[in-house]
Amino acid sequence: MDYAFNRRTFITAAGALLSLKGATAFSGANSAHSSDIKLGVASYSLRKLSRAQAIAALKELKTPYLNIKEFHLLYNSAPPDLAAGRREFEDAGLKIVGGGTISLKEDSDADVRKYFEYAKQSGMPLMVIAPTQQTMPRIERFVKEYNIKAAIHNHGPEDKFFPAPQDAMKVVKNMDPRVGTNRRGCRPIDCRSRPPLVGHAHQRPAIAVRQRQPMPRWRRRHAGRRNFQAAEEDEIPGHGQSGI
Repeated sequence: MDYAFNRRTFITAAGALLSLKGATAFSGANSAHSSDIKLGVASYSLRKLSRAQAIAALKELKTPYLNIKEFHLLYNSAPPDLAAGRREFEDAGLKIVGGGTISLKEDSDADVRKYFEYAKQSGMPLMVIAPTQQTMPRIERFVKEYNIKAAIHNHGPEDKFFPAPQDAMKVVKNMDPRVGTNRRGCRPIDCRSRPPLVGHAHQRPAIAVRQRQPMPRWRRRHAGRRNFQAAEEDEIPGHGQSGI
């Protein structure tokens, strides 16, 4: 299959998706009620753009909610550089709601603290994480120390630790309420109704933004029934975290 991807195509497709549910100006924050599902963007989706270009793209999408991936705020940056990057996002009217996915597979205080310090300096109230069952008790301790939420991101069948949301939920069910899941592969309404969810639900739009040929009508109907989830995992290459 022949694929093409550019900034204009992404903005057009994602903008169409956001328009389905009250995405107007930043001031409206695309939801009038705190309990409503809000649409945002994980900057992983904009990983080929610079920070300035990503900010411009987010302004065009008219949603302020942002989950930062390291492409736009490097882990090894000095604290002043992290603060400067944070200000760039905030000065543009964006609201940082989290960061990641961040791998936390090394079971040591030094490694876990490094990423919690990164999140703190970057203004992230939540870390979307890819841990192991072994590292979770240590992570919970740092959640309590820093008061930064941690949400396990299940990467799907290829994830040997947490392939499905249910696998993560078994580990966090008796932990601090600030430790929860960031669910991939569930319908938005299901994600909201199944605790413990402290993070975001990552969905991929049903619009085949990388295909030169339009999605067949039968596939659009099928994808629509699945509430914005693509019909097949191989629909779009690099299908991990979509960001929308």
